[in-house]
Formats: sequence, C-alpha cells, structure tokens
Amino acid sequence: MRHEESPKLVSKHCYIIGSNATSVLLLPSSEPHESADLIASRQKERWPERDHENERERYISRHNRYKEYGGIKIIGKQTPGETVQLIVKQLGF
Repeated sequence: MRHEESPKLVSKHCYIIGSNATSVLLLPSSEPHESADLIASRQKERWPERDHENERERYISRHNRYKEYGGIKIIGKQTPGETVQLIVKQLGF
C-alpha cells in the first residue's frame, strides 16, 4: 500500500512515533530534483532491475510531504559521522 492510498494510516503512524520516540528525517537536499538524482543513483547501484525514472518521479512527487515529517530534520550531504553529531546535538546530549 502506498502513502497516497492510506493517509489515515500515515497519520496514525506519525502520532504513535511522535508520542513515543523521536523520528529523524534525512534528506540529501531541500531541492526535490537534487535529492531525487542522488537517491536514484544509489538505487541503481542496489537494484539495477528497477525502473529508476519512475522511482525518481515518485520521489519528486513526495519530497515536500517528506519535509513535513521528522522530529529532527537533517538536510544536506554530511558524512555519516557529521550526521550523527548533528542528531546527538539536537537530542541535547
């Protein structure tokens, strides 16, 4: 089931996560096309059999909604170590 087909379920999951945990949103860019290009290139390496243009367009259509989620938002192309430091800092440790 896709997100578009189940907005009530998405809302329920967001409520459960928000009341019991801290979610982290990781995006490579605030720009949908730039993020889609990076994500599509990674997917090509992992799953060469997929229709990457279709996946890219689906991501672009969802990008702005994704930006609404996440108790902690990390947007950019940091290294994994830098990303962890940003998350830890925002958690207040």
